[in-house]
Order: sequence, then C-alpha cells, then structure tokens
Amino acid sequence: MTTPMRAAPGWLANAFGLAARLRRVIWWTLTFELLNKLDKRRLLRAFVIPRVRPEYRVEIRIPDYVRESAAPYQIEEFRELIERVDIRGKRILEIGSDYHMCSARLFQANGARAVVGTNMGDWRSDEALPAGVELKVGDVSDVACPPESFDVIYGIAVLEHIADLEKVCRAIKTLLRPDGVVYLQGQPLWCGPSGHHVWYHPEPSAESAASAHGRVDVPVLYRFDQAERNPIPDWAHLVLGPDEMERLLIRKGVPASHAAGITRFVYNLGDEKTGSSSNFKSASAILEELARFFDIEVERIPFDLDEEKIHSSTRKNTYYRRALRRYSKEDLWTQGLRVWMRHKTEGRAAFRIERDALESGNPASG
Repeated sequence: MTTPMRAAPGWLANAFGLAARLRRVIWWTLTFELLNKLDKRRLLRAFVIPRVRPEYRVEIRIPDYVRESAAPYQIEEFRELIERVDIRGKRILEIGSDYHMCSARLFQANGARAVVGTNMGDWRSDEALPAGVELKVGDVSDVACPPESFDVIYGIAVLEHIADLEKVCRAIKTLLRPDGVVYLQGQPLWCGPSGHHVWYHPEPSAESAASAHGRVDVPVLYRFDQAERNPIPDWAHLVLGPDEMERLLIRKGVPASHAAGITRFVYNLGDEKTGSSSNFKSASAILEELARFFDIEVERIPFDLDEEKIHSSTRKNTYYRRALRRYSKEDLWTQGLRVWMRHKTEGRAAFRIERDALESGNPASG
C-alpha cells in the first residue's frame, strides 16, 4: 500500500515560492547591472578620454589674477575637463566667457595653443589678456571662424542661458574638429527649486546692471543662491504666471516695485536674456535637443539633500505637487548638468549615457 505524500503546509510552500522568486530577481538584477557597466565602459572608451585612475588629480597652473577673481566652481569645472582631455597644444572655444576671462586664462596657462572666448556683451575687466587669448563679442552661432577650427568647445554655467539650443548645436557642429570634444555645464536649471535664477537689484540702471558682472560694487538684494534673499517659494516659478508671481511676492511683503522687477527678471519679460534661466527648459528637454546632434554622456548634478529633507521640502509644498503634473520628479530634483559631446559616429547608432543620475536617497523616487 502506497503511503500518500503529505503536502507541505501552505505557509511553507509560499515561503519556498517567495525564495525562488527572490533568487531569480537577484540573479537578473546582478546580471543586468554587470552588462550595463560593461556596456558603459565600452562606450566610454570610444567616447572620451577616461580618468587614468579614480584618484587621478591633474596639477593645475592658476595665474594670480585668476586665483583672486575666479569662483570655486570655475576651477572645479576646468578640472573636470582636463582630467579627461589633454588640452596641451589644442585650440579652445569658450562659450559664455566670464567678466574676468578666468576660464580662458586657465586654458592658456595650462598649455592650450589658442583660446577664443565669446560673450553676448562687450564687457570684461581691464586686466590685459595673455598672448593667445581673444574675446569675440556676440552669440557663438555668429562667431567668424573657419569650420573645424577647434579641438575643444567649452561652456560652463551656460546650459540654462542658451535660448536657441538648435542654433548653437549647429554652430558647434560646424566649428568642432572631427575628433573634437565638447564640454557643457549649467546650473541651476529651470525645473529645480530655485531654477528661476533670480539675481535682482531693485533699482536697475547701467551701474547696477554692471554690478552683476563684477564691475561695480552695488548690492544684489534678491538672489537665488541665498535662502534669506530668495523671496520665491521652491518650484513656484514653474506653476505661476508673471501676474500671479507678482501678487504672491507682494503678499509676502516684497515692495510692489521690487516684485515687478523680480517678475520681469524671472520670466525674462524684457527679452534681455542676461541672467535669467532664459530657455525655460527642463534637464530632459535640454538633453533631448543635444542628443539630436551629438553623441552625449551626461552627469546629472543632484541637490545635496537627504531623504528627510526631501520629504519635508515637498510634503507641504503645493507648487511641487502642481509641477509634478508637467515635469518628472527627476527633473524637479536636478540642480544641473554636465554634458560631454562628440560628433555622431557614422555607421553606429547614436548613444546617450547618463551616469550618477540621482544617487541613493534618490529624490526622483520620493
């Protein structure tokens, strides 16, 4: 007589089934991550010059004038470039040179053969430019240089200010050598909490306008990068129109004339495009446009916030909830972008790599 097999209790069968499913999930996750990393390494080898080793740090020559005048981010972004690209003997085009021409001077001091800086305004400090450095006034799209003139095209704190990305991309494609490299950076981008980029003096004049560029010491009373001087609630600029914004500022106690000036700046109502986040694009929209013309590698720059601060910042913020109807969480928490670009490679589908996109405690998942 055959003894009937006793079925395992239901809870035990469920546990075995759950363990088997968990093993499969872990197996496929690890396999996917390994293949993804290998694929990225293959693409990076074909794309830009990687760091020699993770701890590799290039020694930068910093002229005294640059040391006195440069903002910390200018040195750091310059380092980002030269730790992956050898600039010695290269011809460099800088998009959006600063008032002191700090980046252009850094290129020259560290071995570049020639540097052309561009800026929309005919303004710079009285400090003489070193040999091999020149400034061309005007949009980079109108730079009078022969095709394929530059080995490296570089622009920091510019991605949020380029109103016509397509026009600039076409110009870059023309000016960049076949094996050239482009490095563009920008922050804060429009979709971030303070992406309005407000930088406003309440009495606009030739003198106060110049102060933003370092020529005149006139205080800026309203600025995006200091919480105590930023009267605009996080993400409010994404869901309010100019009239609504002006009324909100007045309700918060901002004088009416100041509120009107801040609103003009934030929404670029004067069409000057000198300081505001003038293309009003999310990080994803910027990347989509760049990827139409180039192979790109992207690093999203996240806000330095932990999970607790993220939730406290968004739980009671109605502007954030309303902004979610139009923008992704990832874009709302992207402070800036670093983008490497090269000409699209013939015979191969264009690729786009995003690395270090928002790390653990990812705001995009909250």
